Amino acid sequence: MGNLEIPNYETLIPNNTFGKQGERLRNPAFRWVVPATQVIHISRYRVPSQKEVLDLIRKSAHDCYSQQSGDEENSLDAFLKMFPRSEVRKISNGNRYSMLHLREHYRIKREANEREEGKSYIQVIHGIIPDEVLEDFDRNKLEEKIKEVLYQKLIRDLGREEWYLVVKLEEDKFPNLLELEYLLGHRVKNCDVFEIIGDCKYEKVADEMRAFCGVFETPKDVEKIEDGSELKLKETAASVIQHTISCLVAAKTIEGATKRMGINANIINTQHPNLGNEEDDEPISKN
Repeated sequence: MGNLEIPNYETLIPNNTFGKQGERLRNPAFRWVVPATQVIHISRYRVPSQKEVLDLIRKSAHDCYSQQSGDEENSLDAFLKMFPRSEVRKISNGNRYSMLHLREHYRIKREANEREEGKSYIQVIHGIIPDEVLEDFDRNKLEEKIKEVLYQKLIRDLGREEWYLVVKLEEDKFPNLLELEYLLGHRVKNCDVFEIIGDCKYEKVADEMRAFCGVFETPKDVEKIEDGSELKLKETAASVIQHTISCLVAAKTIEGATKRMGINANIINTQHPNLGNEEDDEPISKN
């Protein structure tokens, strides 16, 4: 299986980062223009299901709670340790209130994200970066994985005309060109098939999408992009944990305030029945 080739682009990192000569950038402070490179980074992932996310959180909580001093931490430990240790134990044991709370925050996060569970997507991020920055960057002999992350950071922090394109794959390949042409002809930016976000000239993004149709014609073409589904699963789990922690902290703060004011704290516990309930654990299932 050969490497990806994107029309008119040179490969910066095989199968994920590409560049071509971009429009010269004007420096508004000094009134001069500088040469620049148009950089794109391409990734793909499958959106995890609720079960996959909650199973990962529960397994990570079990590992975190049973962890001995000196053991290697798993990727979610830093987030789980923001919980009280008693709450980590409850999640590890599958406590029904703790899991319901996590499930509710997963639902809230899902409603804010239009990506479909179980579906695969290609994401492209684009930015125009001054050549001087890239030359300094290239002089450092770095591993490709580190360079990939740094290219993405350069696009986000320094890139002009920064935009994101997210495209839903159909049968593990890019959508049909005729379908795309209909949507692009109506200048659609957000639909079930794709989403365009950011500072962009619509026709430039549309031209890139047309080129991608020829690049990602088959599942084998798409497979050349490294699968980021595991990372997406971990990112989603971490986001759900953070959202849940914020809720628990807020509820505890309100509970403390109501006690000081002489208000019945059971009002709060109705919304968060697991607060202060240290004995309502269920054993870890054998499944």
